[in-house]
Amino acid sequence: MLDALWNLSKPEEVFKFPPISPFSLCFLSRSLEQIYRRQVLRVPRKSVLVTLATPRLTPVTNGLVHFIFFILVSLACFYNFPNLINGELVLALPYVVFGFGLCINGLFLSVIFSDMLAWNGFCPSGTHILQRFYSILFDWYVRNIFGALMLCSPAAFVLANFQLCMFWNSRTLNVSAAAEFSIGEYRMVHGILFTFMLFNLTLFPNFSSWTKSLSATIICLTSCLLMHWPFQGFSYSCPSQVVGFSAITSAIDTNSPPVWLAAAESTLFPWEMTVILSLNLILIFFLNRDIDISFRVSFNRDFEASRAKKAISREKMQGEWLLENIIPRFVLTDLRKTNKYSQHVKDAAVMFASIANFSEFYDEQYQGGQEMLRVLNEIFADFEHLLSSSRFKDVEKIKTIAECFMAASGLNLVQRAQNKSPDAHLYALMDFATELLKTLEDFNRQMFNFQFELKIGYNVGEVTAGVIGTTKLLYDIWGDTVNVASRMYSTGQKARIQVTEDVAQRLSSQYDFEYRGNVFVKGKGEMRTHLLIGRKADAEPY
Repeated sequence: MLDALWNLSKPEEVFKFPPISPFSLCFLSRSLEQIYRRQVLRVPRKSVLVTLATPRLTPVTNGLVHFIFFILVSLACFYNFPNLINGELVLALPYVVFGFGLCINGLFLSVIFSDMLAWNGFCPSGTHILQRFYSILFDWYVRNIFGALMLCSPAAFVLANFQLCMFWNSRTLNVSAAAEFSIGEYRMVHGILFTFMLFNLTLFPNFSSWTKSLSATIICLTSCLLMHWPFQGFSYSCPSQVVGFSAITSAIDTNSPPVWLAAAESTLFPWEMTVILSLNLILIFFLNRDIDISFRVSFNRDFEASRAKKAISREKMQGEWLLENIIPRFVLTDLRKTNKYSQHVKDAAVMFASIANFSEFYDEQYQGGQEMLRVLNEIFADFEHLLSSSRFKDVEKIKTIAECFMAASGLNLVQRAQNKSPDAHLYALMDFATELLKTLEDFNRQMFNFQFELKIGYNVGEVTAGVIGTTKLLYDIWGDTVNVASRMYSTGQKARIQVTEDVAQRLSSQYDFEYRGNVFVKGKGEMRTHLLIGRKADAEPY
């Protein structure tokens, strides 16, 4: 697990500058960039704590803030520009821009709020449609185009109210003091609006930083162009604007004008505003860049942590799988608690199945016997495949000894207690033994020049099960029952299952046996043994 974690990313590299292009700020890995762009489309899992920083919720909070900003800027324009209220504008452009901005902001909010209600279960009937519409709107390119229009809406409304003649030079002309006050007031109001109308372009970290920075650049260039073009003196071609705006400046004392008025009336005021806009643009550019980088650093760190977590989980699952193939699962529970396991089991069934003529097949002269061992592995793999059947849930493979396959049943006392019949595990192992004979017959049909022969010994009795070792663990069973089962296969007949007389009597309700005779068993002397004929036709299912 540690090796897998180390191979993913070195710890000191995770917190460095993320693997992104310094210019475009896109991830160098195309697949990682696609994942980053799609994160806003992921619905949070119920098990995950949802916060305002959750990618799916970020557009909601930013959309609300932007809508409030748009309304405040609009109210400021309606308050400071009387022509908007009294309808004296010659062109309807400001109303069109305001309506467009209101619609595009309202559409954005309605989509994200409807989607939020849908994935929270408040609108189950339209969930699919809403989420589909949300996924279209938040596609990377659609998101940035739509976002650019929405982010430019406050500044566009301010610029739509821009009166060109108010910013042209008035010093060279003989104009009234009231007109100069109106011009100065107008310039100051627009200067303040120009200063604040770009701040919303740092919202929405889900949008590209270049989209926001380029939008700010276009707004700044347009503002500067309007302030400096054309370079000619003030003309009374727009007297209504001056007269209309003078309603605000009527309270100003012409004998003692405010300090800011001289600066606002100066011919250098447009250049001063140009400097302010340029500084704001630089600030917004670096803010957007730093915000984008910080979000990508956070995403890259979370992504690497997720990869490491999955790698560890995968290694853990593989380790569990390997361990369960060495030690039965029911043993692992106790082994994890106490680091040791031993159990005395009564009425356990033990079986040995040996390929009697494998030594005749084995030839060490040919590739050191590797091909023969491959064949043996295929046979045992077919045997083990039978254990995946629910019929043999009580059967456990114990080990293989050369060409001998050892299995037992009834070792899991908890599972054994759930069986309908107390002898169900005995019948399961006997059926497993008969299936081994059939499996080997099927395997022999694929062999052209050799036929393997299987001898099986079966016995029932008390055993002791346990795990030996601390590093290389070994699960095994011991007892006289195991020894007798081993003798049953060693003295048995090919393609037959040999049992003791006690076992034949114990299983006589389910199986038919034929008496073989007395067989000498080392350590036991002469023993009466029987050979399995088959399962009774009228045997009840267990």
